[in-house]
Amino acid sequence: MFQISAKTEYGLQLMLVLAENHGKRRLSLRQAAQERNLPYRFLSEIVASLKAAKLVDSKEGASGGYQLTRVPSKITAGDVVEAIEGDFSIVRCQQEDHTCPVGEQCNLPPLWNKVSERLQHTFHALTLAELLHQPKKALARV
Repeated sequence: MFQISAKTEYGLQLMLVLAENHGKRRLSLRQAAQERNLPYRFLSEIVASLKAAKLVDSKEGASGGYQLTRVPSKITAGDVVEAIEGDFSIVRCQQEDHTCPVGEQCNLPPLWNKVSERLQHTFHALTLAELLHQPKKALARV
């Protein structure tokens, strides 16, 4: 089964919590974890990737916490996935540092490339703002 990692799923949930609070307040990771029932310890690892990609910033202190660096309509689900996963390669041989074990006889690269391109397009077509305003049942079927 092809599956999105828990790290990416939690990262998207974290970004949606921050999008809901954009322009209102910063959130601590503990607050974000409580709002979406996410594992707090795992979020600190995830938020490091999001900070490195400049999707979130943080401030320490009493009025500190995390916030988005851009408005939710300017951050796509694809931005989040790429920040956490790296790229949309779905098989090892698509990645630059791996070679195909079958070699030149392999006929599958066009298939893997097409699937990766469509995944990338789909994720980049949805912004955090759009995800926030979708009916939850509609998203379950996507």
